Amino acid sequence: MTATPVRQKEEIKTPTLRGKKRKFWKDYMLPKVAFFVRGFPDRAVVSIDVTNKCNIRCKHCYFFAYEQDKELKPEEWLQKLEELKKDGFPFRSATWVGGEPLLRKELIEIGRKYFMFNIVVTNGTHGLPNWPDVMFHISVDGTEAPHDDIRGKGVYKKIQKTIAESPDGLNISLACCLNQRNLECMEPLLEEWHSNMKVKHILFDFFTPVKGVKHDLFIPFDEQEKIIDRLIELKKTRYGDFIGVSERVLDLMRQGKRQKAIGDNCVFLQKGHSFDPMGNKKAQCMMGADADCDRCGCIVPFYLKQRTERKYILQEVWGDIKDLFKPKEKIAPVAK
Repeated sequence: MTATPVRQKEEIKTPTLRGKKRKFWKDYMLPKVAFFVRGFPDRAVVSIDVTNKCNIRCKHCYFFAYEQDKELKPEEWLQKLEELKKDGFPFRSATWVGGEPLLRKELIEIGRKYFMFNIVVTNGTHGLPNWPDVMFHISVDGTEAPHDDIRGKGVYKKIQKTIAESPDGLNISLACCLNQRNLECMEPLLEEWHSNMKVKHILFDFFTPVKGVKHDLFIPFDEQEKIIDRLIELKKTRYGDFIGVSERVLDLMRQGKRQKAIGDNCVFLQKGHSFDPMGNKKAQCMMGADADCDRCGCIVPFYLKQRTERKYILQEVWGDIKDLFKPKEKIAPVAK
């Protein structure tokens, strides 16, 4: 197995202030100014169910709640994308999901070239293609024992192998859906992966119930509040940006503020577009018509609200400017 590079804990080299400023204006400020002036484009964010097939069956997966027995062939998707192009589809950002999307790498290979930004959400058991311009989000539901309890025996070790053998230079994050079965391993998960240089972030959100599907996974809002407090504390004192959800987005997920981003206020509901495996528009969002929006814990609506509403754009820009010029805080090394 290929040796995995290790993140240096004592001292992390950072870009020069000049380099940070250049990246700040190009990658952060200009897109936000465009959203502030022109508003968020219709259909700018797209979710595509690549396939209705998956090699594992997770206990919290919404996908199997729906009857889906057909999927478009790659050439049929190509035809659909060309038709959308003729109709002026913006092709800004696509999230490729499933099922397990990397069961159909050839389809994503075709489709991703249409979009400016691409995210592939995968269970991490099929290897990662050498696509340096794609963000890979590997679903990891805790450390090995709770993860495999939710996703199946041996899946965690397959993820470790996939990441260790992945090509250098890939943009890899772990995505952890917090639920009643994996709360205790949030911090052990951070400690375990923080030293792995191939993993850029760990992203956290909360389990969203699907109506009609029995479960015991939803975390009550008062407990979510405590988790948000702890994540913010860990960002400030130990892990910094390795926790890939910003403090401003976490704050928006609080019980007293979350209604600003979900339900009728959901930007994805208003502006996004979800396709099922047959290329048809899905009702509501990527989770389908039966997602319990009142208890939504998906990071997407909160992230989009922070990116699109002018008040929040100004808050984020001001926060980014302060972060750019403030002295670098020392993050305490994580104990082995």
